[in-house]
Amino acid sequence: MTAPAGAATSWRDALRCDPAAAWLAAATVLFHLLTARGYGIFRDELYYLACAEHLDWGYVDHPPLVAALVWILRHPLGTSLPALRLPLADLWPRLKHFDERRA
Repeated sequence: MTAPAGAATSWRDALRCDPAAAWLAAATVLFHLLTARGYGIFRDELYYLACAEHLDWGYVDHPPLVAALVWILRHPLGTSLPALRLPLADLWPRLKHFDERRA
């Protein structure tokens, strides 16, 4: 059985990306790293921390995975500003890459 046209044939093919997209993702992470301490904690971040204290399947304004991610990040890293922002700044380009590969 052969893979459909355009489908990844191995996990290495699935992880391969356009160099321009990789540079853009790296620049985005670098920008987030350089500006992460420039502002204080935002009210949405405080709200997500509060939601992580009371995990639930139904939130009116955001999906449950947001609170679950904050809960997972908070336990090993704490609630400092870099601990909240940097893992998500690293995660965003990765998710964007897989979203583009899926399309």
